[in-house]
Amino acid sequence: MVKYPKMMASLLIVAMAMAILPTVVSAIPMPVPVKGVVKYANGTMVPDGWTVSLENLNESYDDEPWNTTTDSILHPLNYFITGTAENESTFLIRVSDPEGKFSGEKTFTASPLETKIVNITVYASPPAVPLLTLPATILLAILLSMLVILLIIRGKVKR
Repeated sequence: MVKYPKMMASLLIVAMAMAILPTVVSAIPMPVPVKGVVKYANGTMVPDGWTVSLENLNESYDDEPWNTTTDSILHPLNYFITGTAENESTFLIRVSDPEGKFSGEKTFTASPLETKIVNITVYASPPAVPLLTLPATILLAILLSMLVILLIIRGKVKR
């Protein structure tokens, strides 16, 4: 009935291998190269030495987050970093200067082996504000004292 049984068997093996191969390949962690420019809002590139961190938000790896620093040797870009993914994933890339005065971040989606170009603009980080400043602490102490005096006058608190 079949003239070429060896050929049919070979075609069947190839078809099965093609059906299985995408499943096997997608389960292997593969690199996701990311490169780009970190710049100020005015378009000027930031200096060398700024920290660039990359994190896969969908998958977890022991060596995460991946880190590098900006480097003008890569001109016209100024950073290159490689993450890892088994499947299409969302990544978060963060940048900050050594003094913590500027920062920026961006999210993007990438598949394994996909090279992404992600440019990041950094802005001045808001200064840390203490929860209670000295004048607010003094004001709070005065208000509490007034409350105690008021309660003493009304006879609610014994002296």
